[in-house]
Amino acid sequence: MSTVADKELIFKAQHGNLKAVKKLIDDGADVNAATTDYSNRTSLMWASKYGHLEIARLLIKHGANVNAASKGDGSTSLIFASQNGLLDIARLLIDNGANVNAARTDSGFTSLMFASAEGHLKVAHLLITHGANVNAAMTNDGMTSLMVASERGHLEVASLLIENGANVNATTTYDGMTSLIFASKYNHLEVARLLVEHGANVNAATIVGPLTYDGMTSLMWASANGQLELARLLIAHGANVNAATIDDGTTSLMWASEEGHLEVARLLIANGANVNAAMIDNSTTSLMWASEEGHLEIARLLINHGANINAKNDDGQTAIDIAEEKGNKNIVELLTKEPIRNKARNVSSLMQTIGNSEKVTEMGLAPPLSETTARERLPRNTLSHMASFLSGEKGNYRMQQKALREKMSRPDGAPGVGGSMKKSRRQSTKKIRKNRKKTKKSRRTV
Repeated sequence: MSTVADKELIFKAQHGNLKAVKKLIDDGADVNAATTDYSNRTSLMWASKYGHLEIARLLIKHGANVNAASKGDGSTSLIFASQNGLLDIARLLIDNGANVNAARTDSGFTSLMFASAEGHLKVAHLLITHGANVNAAMTNDGMTSLMVASERGHLEVASLLIENGANVNATTTYDGMTSLIFASKYNHLEVARLLVEHGANVNAATIVGPLTYDGMTSLMWASANGQLELARLLIAHGANVNAATIDDGTTSLMWASEEGHLEVARLLIANGANVNAAMIDNSTTSLMWASEEGHLEIARLLINHGANINAKNDDGQTAIDIAEEKGNKNIVELLTKEPIRNKARNVSSLMQTIGNSEKVTEMGLAPPLSETTARERLPRNTLSHMASFLSGEKGNYRMQQKALREKMSRPDGAPGVGGSMKKSRRQSTKKIRKNRKKTKKSRRTV
């Protein structure tokens, strides 16, 4: 049990009073006594934490245990020094036998992880030089030093770790995050560049977790955050522009469309992103997201590249319905102005198969899709109706338009499902997204 003198020694060491520490040691205070509270810290831990080098030297000279660990969380003097970037104290401790791979008992965080998280390059180098394990992983989720450096954007530390054998494709056990996903999520372009240049898997995806979407890739994060150059980098190294989350089928283009990142959306489309991909849990498309959020130029971009304005979600809503519901009048106006052009662009190759290629050309539509792709998008039994509609045959325009919209929005003329028969799953998906976006700050406080 600590005496009054022991407690006084701890207090004076914490506050850097070298003269008082000398006197207390000379009077017999125990240099290894620890506080009796949860932190359970010794005089050397406090001196190491706050950078009192001469006090730390004096304590060690008089027998202070350099590897003593807090009973609360397992922190050691070296862990404190590393976390705070105190190079001279870290060197003193190591020279006197401190264990460079000691880890906190509550998380498995090592001295190197702390140095990496805080960007203390010189301390990280010292630790590695003395045998710190660059691939040690946290016990609660498998996070490594490279992951924490990538998450926080410490390029030089990340480079040091890779040079010394850090695994660029290690994943957390918690949610399958990789160093590249961390760098992409938190917008660290140069760290991401370093990682892909050293073999990071650009198509690695997360597993289900409370802080991630199931199947979220680096490109999805870059797209959601509007990081154009990062997205360009990932695509240049083979990122799949049409990858979708497993839990709800969200693609990179949907993220960009929802968040209003026009140039990212343009980049994705230029590299083959499917403008008509629909979410698996509610059939929401990129155009629907743009319409809901009021992103006019993105909606225009999507339409100009063949987005189907008549596609319906599971509530039976089209992009126009959603825009009207949200009061986005400019998008309603856009969508109602260009329905024919949009429909025709989606089926231009089919027109060629029924003798209307000249009509398609005259209308100035985009180059036709392949016949196979077009047939997959539109049922065979709508061809004759489409042909008569585009060729301008006599008939009631509104009736033709209504019939065409109905046929294009469901497979092979199957009966539609009334919106009143289904609960809105778009609403729940939106709510989940907003909750998950609250994790923009670092996933962990260390």
